[in-house]
Amino acid sequence: AAGGYPTKAAKAEAPADKLTFFAGYTHIDQANPSTPVGFGGAAGGYVLTVSGTLPDNNAFTTDKILQFFWVGAKYEFAWGLGLTGAYYHVNQNSYVADGAGCILGGASKLDCAGSFDQVSFLADYIVTKHLDVYAGITYGKAQNGLASAFPGTPGAKFGFAGTATSIDTTSMMTGFRIKI
Repeated sequence: AAGGYPTKAAKAEAPADKLTFFAGYTHIDQANPSTPVGFGGAAGGYVLTVSGTLPDNNAFTTDKILQFFWVGAKYEFAWGLGLTGAYYHVNQNSYVADGAGCILGGASKLDCAGSFDQVSFLADYIVTKHLDVYAGITYGKAQNGLASAFPGTPGAKFGFAGTATSIDTTSMMTGFRIKI
């Protein structure tokens, strides 16, 4: 470069900051099979069941609906730091399983309506092309049917559904990656 100044080609190749947005939606509808599976039935040569009571072809008296939504953003600085934040939400309807529906509400049974919300944040710093270090934190809240038997709800320790309407969790992590 003449006079110590970068050429036009060098300027064009310089890394730049980068912003990425992401979002998504998933809809899951669980229902009884339209073609029931028989005892010992096989798919591709694999045995599906060895019990006379399984598979349960009539598990859902009404459909179980789960809806997942998520949004987030990632900002990557040219000098190596990346920051990511995200939000996730799950809705579940109240459904009837094996003829028994949600009676008590709250977190009394898995088939009661419920929701789950989670937010997370991650910082990732690229030290070299072979090493990066990271730290993250996440907070989640399970409510009503999706909190049933969740670790921390009353009753989960003793093998039956919890009765609290929600449970909060927080997790943190740090680490490093070596790329070879």
